[in-house]
Amino acid sequence: MRICKHLKYTVLENIMKGVVFEKKKLRETFLQEILSQVTDSGIRASLEAFLVSKGLVFDDGERERVIISQWVEVQFGSVT
Repeated sequence: MRICKHLKYTVLENIMKGVVFEKKKLRETFLQEILSQVTDSGIRASLEAFLVSKGLVFDDGERERVIISQWVEVQFGSVT
């Protein structure tokens, strides 16, 4: 869905049509996983764009792919 953004809602709509009208079973966690991946891919795309905008690239300005990202908690202050 990240690569074909124009199809994102079509894909979700077709999944839900199968659930609602055709009475197909769908694990709730499956839909949650799909939506989570869409959100994560948007974050990765933004991070990739940020890296390019700051000149933090490796090969002649080509866009670097972010494969894995992880939320971390950063605490600022003095280290003792």
